[in-house]
Amino acid sequence: MVNAAKYREIQSNFVLNVPGENLNHDNPVFLVEWIIQSFLSENSFLLPNEETKRGRPKTYQTDELLSFIVWGVLNGITSCRGLENWLKNNDETCNYILNNKNPSKSTIARFYSTNMFLIDELFRYTVNLGIKYDLVGCNHVTIDGTILKANASNFRLIKIDELEYLENLIDELEKDEYLLFEIRKYFLKDVLNEKNYNIILQIKNKLKKEALNLLTKLLMSKQEKTVCIRFYCLFKGQL
Repeated sequence: MVNAAKYREIQSNFVLNVPGENLNHDNPVFLVEWIIQSFLSENSFLLPNEETKRGRPKTYQTDELLSFIVWGVLNGITSCRGLENWLKNNDETCNYILNNKNPSKSTIARFYSTNMFLIDELFRYTVNLGIKYDLVGCNHVTIDGTILKANASNFRLIKIDELEYLENLIDELEKDEYLLFEIRKYFLKDVLNEKNYNIILQIKNKLKKEALNLLTKLLMSKQEKTVCIRFYCLFKGQL
């Protein structure tokens, strides 16, 4: 008869690996995680209220996927499939960020599409953080000397529905000084908080980059506003 107790005495004890324990302390992945955690703690109102959601709890946390996407960009990996394939190499930095989880490309793509505003605000936060610690300066400008011959880019167009939304927004701003104050605070002073978050999110869902630039111009002064309105009236009369 085999003595099981005897074999238990000589059996090896396995300890689960702690993600990141094999990484050097100066690895940039720790800085990325710190920036993400600081951003989310200071802008918690940007996160969805999980307590009001129904269904199964999320497998992947916002800070995990956001950190993973940023870490991928810093390593030259921007596609969802590329990030998924990166995980298959069992990279220690990825295991650390994701806590040994393995999201699929569909999960990463879904996070991208539903958190574009969050990612956009993270970029703004990072730039401001660099300015705060004197890591970003505006003294040097790099100019690309490549000569290209091309037509106007479709990405710089302002669609009719965007102009119509801008027209309605301007009318609303003229009647609501508080709304004007909150919108100016974001577009002119780079301040996002719980008071203006919802309206800014709505505006960014309606307007693309060039339309947002036009809105910023008309918020600067009455003169800029007059020029923008004249442009819109002229354009509308040609339709």
